[in-house]
Formats: sequence, structure tokens, C-alpha cells
Amino acid sequence: MKKYISRYIDKDLRELVGSSKMIVIDGAKGCGKTEAAKRIAKSLITIDMTKETEFALQNDPNIVLNGEKPRLIDEWQLKTWIWNKVRHAVDDDVGCFILTSSSTPAPDETRHSGAGRVIRFKLRPMSWYELGYSTGKISLQDILDDNIKTTEMNNISIDDRLTKLCDGGWPFLIGESDSSKKRIMKEYVESLYTDNLLRIDGVVRDSKIGANLLMSFSRNIGTSVSFETLLKDMKIHDTNITRQTLSSYYNALERIHIIEDLPAWSTHIRTSTQLRTTAKRYFVDPSLAISCLGLSVEKLKKDPNYCGFLFENEVIKNLRIYGEQIDAKLYYFGESTRTTNDGKSVIENREVDVIMEFKDGNWAAFEIKYGFNEDAINSGVKALKNLMHRIDFEKVHKPLSLNIITCDGFAYKRKEDGINIIPLNVLGVK
Repeated sequence: MKKYISRYIDKDLRELVGSSKMIVIDGAKGCGKTEAAKRIAKSLITIDMTKETEFALQNDPNIVLNGEKPRLIDEWQLKTWIWNKVRHAVDDDVGCFILTSSSTPAPDETRHSGAGRVIRFKLRPMSWYELGYSTGKISLQDILDDNIKTTEMNNISIDDRLTKLCDGGWPFLIGESDSSKKRIMKEYVESLYTDNLLRIDGVVRDSKIGANLLMSFSRNIGTSVSFETLLKDMKIHDTNITRQTLSSYYNALERIHIIEDLPAWSTHIRTSTQLRTTAKRYFVDPSLAISCLGLSVEKLKKDPNYCGFLFENEVIKNLRIYGEQIDAKLYYFGESTRTTNDGKSVIENREVDVIMEFKDGNWAAFEIKYGFNEDAINSGVKALKNLMHRIDFEKVHKPLSLNIITCDGFAYKRKEDGINIIPLNVLGVK
């Protein structure tokens, strides 16, 4: 039996289980939902669709409620009537229930929202701090307080950083050999389009289209690629795919928590340039892209540009995990400016990788750079300074801090402009 690795969600669950009656944990299959919930549950039923479970539920539907509380109902979405049954039990104050699901059921008018009763969590594959890759010497709160202290140099070899990206944050890979990890991830990805996409709502889907979409998405992670471009890419392998089909499969991948778009930041700017509205495309963990494309550490070494997109995906996953601990939402800033070059009209795109925003309107900006070198840092500085020139600060709060996240190196604040340089391998929450 594998050793349990503590998650950020653990403390919240321990604190809530005494006061909340219905806790829901959503997340991709295999990210650790059930194990985290089992740490506080005193009884468990798994809705695994075996003949034995099916027979038991038909014979006595109340079996889902019976058992010592807190009671964990694992994969409840496979029998959506369970939701209302638990909600009524909660109304009758029979104890606490924890519901885990690896997919979001289709909307149902008969299923009450649970507003006022439900505490909901989104669990993702593990962050670098949870995995022990980060020292946590610089907290996200330090960054937001603009209170950065210089740390010692902490480098990661190319092989090591790429291995970390290949492995991802999946608990089921911990302790496995390198060859086993690659095989397990290959089987996991194949199960997404041969099994998971087929089970979420009973809709018959073509596994080849699912595989095609995952491949195309993998080639385009970290970009604001449009559905039209994805469709064109997929038509290379299947000319019969329609936009409606693409939209259906894309929605299904979102519902099983495999892809997680980063929305564009809607803010006030000084100029008349056009803010982008198309979301940027990311996996819940970059290891999925690596496995989809059949890549390895050696193959990745030959494509540092793509490694940059993978690392960007990894940082955004980490910032999502850390940000949710302090009730922050993530966006990206993008604008398109039409300029004239040699008499020709040219579209110039400018971006900042992450805007972390809070309900009170406060925000911080992050550029993500795979390398810890002068060119990478200067590129990030340029993007952040451009953002500061664009924002209309008569209508928008000034940023809490401006930051560049690198893979390794050391943390410090630049004297010339106050921009923070933060390696991912020293970043934590508090």
C-alpha cells in the first residue's frame, strides 16, 4: 500500500467535517479525491457499477445513506439520483456526507443545486510543494504582500525538470519505476477516450475522435487556439468532423476535468487596442500532453520551445492550487494591436501569462519563464511593464505585485523595478 502524501485539501476537510453536512470533491480520475476523503470518512460506498453494487442499489436505495458518519459516497455521479437523496438526508440532519466525482453530470432540472448546503472543492493532481519538489520558502502570500526575501541558488538539471513534467502530480505514479510510469500514463490517456468519455452521460462517442482531439489539444497547449483551428487540425485525420462534434467532445473532456481553460482577463485599458476573449488551452496536468504525443525526456530535450509551454501549464496548475487556498481566480491578459509595417497591416499580440484576481478587485501579475537566464527574465520584465502601461489605473487597482516564475534559480526582488523573480521550486502557499 502506497504511503499517503498530505494534500492542501486535508486541513480544510478536517475543519469542515464537524460543521458541514454535505461536502463535494470534484476532480480528474486518479488525482487523489477518494484517498483524501477516506482520511476523514468513517464509512464508504463506491458506486462502481459492478453487478453487486447495482443489485444492492436496486434492492435498497437507502444503502447509500446507511453507515457511520461522515459517510463517503465515491463516484456518486454514476447514479445521479443520489444527489437529491443525500440532500434530503442533510435536511433531516442525519449526519455528514462526502461525495466524490470524476465527472460533472449533465444539468437536470430535478436535481437541486444544493445552494446553502454544499461545500465544494476542486482537486487537481499534486503541486510541486505537495510532491516535495518545492521548499515552500516563498509563499504566495509573501508574493501578494510584496515581501520577497532572497533565497539561495537551487538548480534543477534538465533531465530532472523534464522527468517532473513527464510524471506530473498523479498519486498513482509515486513509487513506480520509470518504465512503469510511462506505461501507466499511456493506459490512463487511452482510458480517457475508450472509457471515461463514454461513461459520463450515456452518449455514444467515437474513441478515434476523442484520441484525435486529445492529440490536437496537446499540440496547442498554452495557446488561445480557436475551435476553428482545432477543427482544421483534426480534419487532417478525419475530414468528417464537424464543429458541433468538436464542441461536444471538448465539453466532455471539460466535464471529466481533463482540460481546464484559462479565461481572458476583462479589464480597463488606456488604449483602443482589442482585448482578447478566447481562453487559453491547458490540461489539468501537463503530463497528459506528454503522454498523448508519446514524448519522453530525450525527445523533449530536442524541443525546448514546447517544454516552455509544458512548464507554463505546470505553473498554472500550481497557481490554481495555491490560489484557491486564498480565494483567488486566475486569468491571462492578452491584447491585439494592429500596426503598419512597410505599408502592410500587422497584428501584434501582447500577453501576460497569469493575472491572479481577488473579489475585492486586487490583483497580481505573473509571467512564466522556463529558463533562469538574462534573456528569459528580460522578456518577462518587458511583458509586465507593457501591461502597466496599458492598464487604466483610474478604474483598476494597482497590482499587489509583479512577478516572474522560473523553473529554478533563486528568489529575489529586482532593485531597478521591484519585479519579483520566484522559482517554482521555492514556491508554496503560506
